[in-house]
Amino acid sequence: MKPLLSLLLAMIATAIAILAYDILPLRRLSLIPGDANISLFKDNNGSTAVWLNFDNHHFKCTYSEKQANYKFCGLDIGLGVGEGGLNGVDLSDYESIKLRISYRGAAKVLRVYARQAMRNLPAGVSKDNRMKYNNVFIPVNDLQPELSIQLNEFSVAEWWLRAARMPRELSQVEFSNIVNIGVDAPYPAPNGDHEFVIYELSVLGPYIRRENWYLCVIALWFLVLMARSLKQYQVLRSQVQSKQHLLEDALDRTEHLAEESQHYRELSLIDPLTNIYNRRGITQAGLQIDDSDAEVGVSIVMIDIDFFKRINDLYGHDLGDDILKSVSAVLLACTRNTDRVGRWGGEEFLVICPNTGPKQVLALTEHLLEDIHKITTPDGEHITVSIGVTSSEKFKLDDAIVQADKALYDAKRQGRNRVCVYEALK
Repeated sequence: MKPLLSLLLAMIATAIAILAYDILPLRRLSLIPGDANISLFKDNNGSTAVWLNFDNHHFKCTYSEKQANYKFCGLDIGLGVGEGGLNGVDLSDYESIKLRISYRGAAKVLRVYARQAMRNLPAGVSKDNRMKYNNVFIPVNDLQPELSIQLNEFSVAEWWLRAARMPRELSQVEFSNIVNIGVDAPYPAPNGDHEFVIYELSVLGPYIRRENWYLCVIALWFLVLMARSLKQYQVLRSQVQSKQHLLEDALDRTEHLAEESQHYRELSLIDPLTNIYNRRGITQAGLQIDDSDAEVGVSIVMIDIDFFKRINDLYGHDLGDDILKSVSAVLLACTRNTDRVGRWGGEEFLVICPNTGPKQVLALTEHLLEDIHKITTPDGEHITVSIGVTSSEKFKLDDAIVQADKALYDAKRQGRNRVCVYEALK
């Protein structure tokens, strides 16, 4: 009875530990109020920016009637230190920004931005473009009483992408070296006064990521059960002649422990939303490809949902999640049991097809385009995807992913809703 009670208590404790993650205290970087370097900025086209109460972070921007190609005005929090102010703050382990702000003016939206200082620029890229401009637009109606902005809502500003002309791999949102965070009324804001009071601007994130927390729970279970099994095994070893059944029970417990450990390990490789491999899982599956899987070559298919951010913005994240699930279901339905299907990240998916040559994989991608196109939004808009493909008889996972990614970039550059093959296969 006592071991059963201990097991029951352990299971209850495990359930509490799993559920407790959502109530753990968050790590907080408080910028307002705080000791950060705060200043106002404006354009040189007649706009003005004045403090009404510096201690309360109360300021006013005035856009003049003067005609200009652009106007800007707002508050900036400087986080960069060192030479050129290029050593910023790593926010990559944070998840959201908490904002409490009062605004009076005619603007419909405000902008929150976070500038990333890029330390290592590729050859041919000007240092003038090292400041990557991440931003998110917030409707004024969403400001009260407070607002939580997820960092994954940010995107890289279109004007910066056009000016910088960075390689695709450097054109994604980054938060590893943030040197400025700020708020402004984005152009084209209405002329006249725009009055702000910023009560709080904090960056929040967990002390430990959810997947690591669950792995710790699993590891603790493993250690406790292993220690218990080993202890019991030592006792039973001395009594094996008279109590053979106890030894068998211990071995059964060890086998059950191994099954539980394997079960939890598999859970850590699965994307909880789509129930297919996550990035870690599909990578491990790809690394297990051997020569027997490459008799006629191995093909990689990288899929990206077109205009997914716009769909999220128009219909909300719940519909976005449903679309991700639907696309995953199509991928599973169109592929073989020997193929590996995973969510590479965000709206990107990766399919690894062993023993599959170029002709076979192109036939697969045509089915994918057709079946995914059958998925629609509530307004009847059809979902489309861009697909990059590569095949090789000498399969190396890292090289194949880079090649498929380049082909995917070509598909998006050529207008989306199409398949592009890595150049070496053409």
